[in-house]
Order: sequence, then C-alpha cells, then structure tokens
Amino acid sequence: MSSGTQIELDVLGSDGGQGVAATAPASGANGAGPRPGVYPTDEEILGMEPAGAITPARRDVIPSARTEASHRGDARNLSSIDDAGNAGTQRDSSGKDSPRNDNLQTNAAMPEWMQSLAGDPQHGAEAQQLWQEHQAFRAAFSSPDEARAIKELFPGGAQEARTLRQAAQAVDQLDAAIYSGDARAQSEVVAELARANPAAFRQLFAEAAKVLAGMGQANAQRDSSGQPPALGMTAQLPTMHGVIPSEARNLSSIDDRATSGARRDSSSSLNNGSPRNDNGDVNASQQTPQFDPAAYAAFERSTNDVVARDVRAAVSDTLTRVLPEGVAEGAARRIGDDIFNEIHRTLAADRTLSEQVGDVLRDRRFGAAEQQRVASLLAGRAKQLVPGVARRVIGEWTSSVLGTARTKAARQAAAAARVDIAAPGGSLDSMPLRPMSAREIDYASMSDDEILGM
Repeated sequence: MSSGTQIELDVLGSDGGQGVAATAPASGANGAGPRPGVYPTDEEILGMEPAGAITPARRDVIPSARTEASHRGDARNLSSIDDAGNAGTQRDSSGKDSPRNDNLQTNAAMPEWMQSLAGDPQHGAEAQQLWQEHQAFRAAFSSPDEARAIKELFPGGAQEARTLRQAAQAVDQLDAAIYSGDARAQSEVVAELARANPAAFRQLFAEAAKVLAGMGQANAQRDSSGQPPALGMTAQLPTMHGVIPSEARNLSSIDDRATSGARRDSSSSLNNGSPRNDNGDVNASQQTPQFDPAAYAAFERSTNDVVARDVRAAVSDTLTRVLPEGVAEGAARRIGDDIFNEIHRTLAADRTLSEQVGDVLRDRRFGAAEQQRVASLLAGRAKQLVPGVARRVIGEWTSSVLGTARTKAARQAAAAARVDIAAPGGSLDSMPLRPMSAREIDYASMSDDEILGM
C-alpha cells in the first residue's frame, strides 16, 4: 500500500516522495531524469521504461506498426505526445490517390511549451485541438491580414463564396451559349430568361429591338447602292388610327422576314456545298418590288375604311337585336362607339393577327387582292369579337344607368321628405310670411323646449 501511495504522489508531482527513486533507480544512474514541466508516463512510473527517455515510437501521435505489434492491446496514452516528429509527418504524407490529413504540417513542429501542455492528461486534448486548428488556419491563410481581407469580401462566409461562384459560373455559361453561335443553345437561354421573369424579358427585348432598329437605320444610310431609307429595318409609317394593328404597320417585320428568308436560303446552300446562284438572287431582288410609302398609306386608309364600315354595321345589327325599345338614339350611338373602340384595342393587341397581316404584306404589294385579303382577315376577327364585347359594354352601360337612376330617385325622395318645401300651390318665396297668433299655436303638442325656444 505504501508503494501505491508513493506512485500517487509522484503522479501529482511531489518532490518529497521516493516512489520514482525506488521504482526506477536505473534511470537515475544513467543520468536520465524526467524533463521539467513534463509529467511521467505510466510506464515510467511502473519502471517499465527509463524516465525521460524519448524514442521514435513514443514521439508519435499514433503508434507505428512496430509499436502496435509489440504493444498490441495497450491503449494510446496522450502523455507520450511530446512533439510532431518526423515519423508522424511521414505517416501523414499520403500518396497520390489517398486523402491527405491537412491538420498535420510537414514543415511545422509543436513548440516545447505546447508539448508540455499536450503531455498534460487534463489539458492535453484541448492543446492538441488548438494546435491542429492553428495549423489548419496556417494552411488556409498565409497571415491574419489575408483572413481579414477575405472576411471583408465575403461577410457571409463560405456560403456567400459558394453562392458567388455559382452565379459566376451561370454567367459564364450564359455568355458561352450566347456567343457560341449555336442556335439551339441560344434558344435554350432565351427560353430560360423568359421563364425566369417574363416582364423583364419583354422589356429587355423591346430595348434590344430599338438598338437593332438604330443599327439598321445607320446601315441603310451608309448603303451606297441607292436603296431608299424606307427599306431599312427601322422604316416606320405614321400611325394611322384605324383597324390595322400597329405592329402590322411596322415595315421592320416585313423586311426582317424577307431578310431572314434570304439568309436561310444562303446558309442552306453554303452548308450543302452547292454553288450559289447569283443570277437567281438578282432575279429574286428584281421580282420583289421596292417599297412605296405613299402606296402603303393609301392601302392602309382604304383597308381601314372597309373594315370599319363592316364592323360598325355588325355592331349596329347587334345593338338593334339586344337593346330594348325606347333607348335614345344618342345613347345607342355612344354604346356603339364604345363597342367599336374596345374591338379596335383588342385587335391592336393581337400579335397573331399582326403576324398574319405581315405575312400577307411580306412581298410589299398593296393591290386590290392584298386589300381584300387583309380586310377579310381583320373584319372576320372583329365580327367574332362583336357579341362578347357588346354584351360586356351593354352590361356596364346598364349598370351605370341604373345607378344613376337610383341616385336620382334617392335625391328626389330626400327632397320630398323635407318640411320646408312648399305645397304644389306655390313656393316659400311666393307666399307671404306672417307671424302666428297665440290661438294658432297648439301648445299641447309641443314640448317644453319647443315652447321655451319660441
């Protein structure tokens, strides 16, 4: 029992005990003793190893294969960790295909003051963790200033950095798809942008159309072939307040379709390797007439007149069947105008109808046949809209009239209920006022306040 007490005192670091001297006299004879600030190990206390001896196997955090073979079944003691020796770094150095332990650095050794803390059974684990975190920080950042700079750039930390990297990769992919010349990739990018934000997509390409229009106008003015500016991409006729949609009046849609068709034909001939027929292109350009703004203005005016006449006739027939008898002619005319204007706004917003009109006028021919086709197209679509639009406009008009009538009736009822309004025989201004006599006053039907207020 005395030896056990001596061992416990030695573990606590007492100087007066003789446990170490009694159990390990050989170590004192060899001149080796425990180093200052380092606790003895269990082997040194029991005399199994000389005190203060340092062997390569004991300098390792994890015992080597030879040590494991000789001490199989013994637990690893944290107090045997003195420093990060070469054996530990050699075990940590991984091959090409194996993962590397970044917590251990081959060019950094644990200082002696931390070695003593690492050998402390009570605080050794915390000291090792602190050293590993320090080494990991040094592996990631060369200095604290660099870490502060990165923190300023990415206040959100690693998550913000990953988000920024993903955004940069998305932008790179977008640029690659747009400038690659691949029509399929460009189509996918455009579809993705449209799905993400349709309103912003429409605004973006509206501005892009303006930019392209300016480029086309500049190219048309610089063209030395004598082509008039009306054939440019930006040729825009004065707005005609008629039935033809405004988009169909934009010559850029007509010219763009013709130009795109010519480009598709030329590109297909180049891809197929067939020689280009310049005579055919010349003949095609000769067959396509030059654009005449005056002819188009006359064409649009006459077409609008025809379509407006047909639509107003259809509206008038509908109102004759729907409106009750007794409606004033002026009211019926205002209702018809509202229906006609609503149909006009609907046709102007119909992009499919505008494309169909543009297809009819693609060859820039404005004869009687084209006028009949456009008029039939617009009038047919307008007549389809007449019943629904008339029902909605008449319903709104009826609600408005009924509301006005109710308001007027309420005002009349309130006026009739007033006591200061004279009888039908005359007004207050026409009737002379005289004071009432005492006999004419019915005091029995009056309250005290009314009597005192006289």
